[in-house]
Amino acid sequence: MNTQGLQVKSFWDAAKRVATCSWTPNPEHQSGPDMVNGGILFAVMDCHSIATAIAAAYQDEDRKIGSEPHIWYVTKCAEITYRKPTPLAVFYLSASVQDTAARRSLIASTLESGGIERASMTLEAVRVPPHVREP
Repeated sequence: MNTQGLQVKSFWDAAKRVATCSWTPNPEHQSGPDMVNGGILFAVMDCHSIATAIAAAYQDEDRKIGSEPHIWYVTKCAEITYRKPTPLAVFYLSASVQDTAARRSLIASTLESGGIERASMTLEAVRVPPHVREP
């Protein structure tokens, strides 16, 4: 775990196959007066989307999240659409798996603040084979 990272904590709802998250930016995450930097939004949405792909893979394999051998995904590509500026306040994310094939998952996520959708992302995640992760 990256102790210096953004500390995004996603929660998987297996019945709905949706991951949710709330995250509060710090003043150093702003790009303008009380608005969150777009790169920070991208990073948080990317992290949440990858966590969603991982959780869904564990569920598909009927395994407890985090059980060995660990499942890991990386981002192949992602497209974000910024709809409205995001205020420097708590915001909420929701993500779901739209499609899976072999080692690939397509994830759709949204970011909401103040009851308004601020951004959406489509991300293609690729599962990292265990032998690639070995030292």
